[in-house]
This record gives sequence, C-alpha cells and structure tokens, in this order.
Amino acid sequence: MVWVAVAALGSLLLGGCRPEAHAPAGSQARGRLQPTRGYIVIALDALRADHLGAYGYDRPTSPFLDSLAARSAVVDWAIAPYPGTLVSNLSLFTGLYPPQHGVYPPSGVLAAEIPTLPELFLASGFRTAGHTEGGFMAGGYGFARGFEEFTDTAHDAEADIERTFERGLDFLRGLAEEDRFFLFLHTYSPHDPYDPPEPWRSELWPGEPPPGPPPTGPTLRAFNAGEVELTAETLAFYRALYDASIRYTDEVLAGFFAELEALGLVDETTIIDHHHRRPRRGACRPRAARPHPALSRVPAGAAGDHPSTARGRSPNPGPGVECRPGTDSLRSCSYPLARKTGRRQLEAAAGGGGRATATRGLRRGS
Repeated sequence: MVWVAVAALGSLLLGGCRPEAHAPAGSQARGRLQPTRGYIVIALDALRADHLGAYGYDRPTSPFLDSLAARSAVVDWAIAPYPGTLVSNLSLFTGLYPPQHGVYPPSGVLAAEIPTLPELFLASGFRTAGHTEGGFMAGGYGFARGFEEFTDTAHDAEADIERTFERGLDFLRGLAEEDRFFLFLHTYSPHDPYDPPEPWRSELWPGEPPPGPPPTGPTLRAFNAGEVELTAETLAFYRALYDASIRYTDEVLAGFFAELEALGLVDETTIIDHHHRRPRRGACRPRAARPHPALSRVPAGAAGDHPSTARGRSPNPGPGVECRPGTDSLRSCSYPLARKTGRRQLEAAAGGGGRATATRGLRRGS
C-alpha cells in the first residue's frame, strides 16, 4: 500500500498509465514510488493541517492519519492553489492554476477543451468512479467528466461521509481481478456547520454548549467580518466541535482502509488524500480571499509498505497543482496538459532526487 496526502503529486500518480509500465518490486531506486493497479483520491473538505497530530496539534484528532504519517515522507508546507473548494479541486483535476482553468463560483464551468484527470484515466483503460457530496463539487462544474460512475448527492449531515465512502467501496467490490481503477471520493466532513455525532462530540466537549449562535457558515462569516462578537468560551466550543468532526472523519477513514485490506487492495493501490481547509476565523469570499495559511497550507506526505518508500520530513513548500497529467512519465499517454507548475516535492521528500520538469500543453486562452 502507498498512501499519499497531497495537493501536489506529480510523477507518482499516473506513472503506470500503460499496463506495461508496471515494474517489479525493488526495481527502481529507493525513494521512487512504484506504479500501482489502482488510485484513490480522497478529498477531505475543510481539514486543516494544524489540527492534525502529524503536524503538531496537541488534541488526539487524527490517530489513524497520524499512524500513516509516522511511516511517511512528509512535506511540512504544501500550498493549495486557491482557498476555495471549487477552484482548488478543479486545479487538482486539471493541473492548471485558477486563472488557467478559469472556473470560479458561483456558476463557472470547465471548458470542454480542457481535459481532466479522470478523463485521462478512462482513456488509458482504467475503470473510473467518483462520489462527491454536491455543492461546489457537483458534477456540472466539470467534475463528472471521465467517470463511468458518478454521484453528487447534496450534503445534509456529517454522517453523509459514511454513505459516500460506502459507494466507493461498492465500486471496488465490483471490479474484476484484471481491472485497473481510479476512484475519487469527496466529503464535506468536517466542513461547517460543525455537528459531529456521538461519541466524538462528548469526548471533546462533554458539557452543555455555551450561549451563542451555532457554528454555521453564516456565523463564521459574520465573525470573520467583525459583524458579530463571540466569547472565548464560544470559540473554544466551536474549536472542540471542529476537532470532534476531524476525529469522526479519521475513524471513518480507518474503517475504509480496513475494508481495502479485506478486499486485498491495500498492496495494489495508491491513496491520494487531498485537503482543503477553512480559515481560522470564518469563511472566505470567492476571488476576494486572502491567502491565510489556514486555507492554503496542505498536509502532504507519502507512506507505504513498498521498499521504495522512504521516511522523513521536508520543510519545502509543495506546489498545489502538480497532481496532473503531463509529466515526463505520462508523455506516452499523449495527454500533455499543464505548463511548468513547480517541483516534484513528493519525490524530493522521499529521497528520490526528483527534479523540476516543464511540459507544454493546453492553457485556457492559448
């Protein structure tokens, strides 16, 4: 199993776009991660790096993710291309910076001539499925393209993550033994409104809630704009609920990985865990958002049982758009997309000695 928590991935993700690209274990230099049978991208909306134990947080919010990071090559600073769900995730899907793909809320739609990551997988013979929780991850923005199976049921409660991940598992259970696959899963847990289920809620806030409005998006936006005052106790309550939401999400992830192991897919799958987070004080406005570290800093690392996987930490920033078709390892797929967008930070962190590459291809308006 290889686990990668990134918004910046580069050469690893699609190195095996052709079946013959598979290499036997140990055939590459240490630090260069091997192509695998399947790829799973998990987008955890609103998850902040500074609320994870692997990044120094003092609350036990993420024991499962921390256990993966403990055997990881971890990037301390990886930067998302935009502090918003729609724009940032379409950069992930296209390998383009926001001005290049040109999709902004509330109603932007990806241009038909810009190919996406799922389309590349599908064209390369992979089975593809995507399951999101709607909102700014609805298929109409361009996210549904390239998926044989896609749902975007609107988010209603934090427990929706269980439905979303179960749909992903149903797809995996239906694969034939010879199928290569790409699965994308998105959840708004732990996005506001913060309403974690029990027992996680009581574990981090055992008492009654303090006076004040509930921790919803409008409340956070009003506080961020200085339109409403909140007491220190109320802010501590909000933080506890947010942390409990992360703890619940971490528990669901642990169950998902356990099922992958039961299906025999752990050693054959690369997991890409992409986070987009909210600011400390509230929400941001599209196109007017400030690049606060709480929004732009992305947890990033690589871990796995393969002998090529190294451990350690890299302090260098990772670019937020390098999870893209178009790297040197993908040129045989005839799908160049992004212009030069940054270094292969993940390879560097893993000790692979990766170097920056530039690929010319489609750019909106070019």
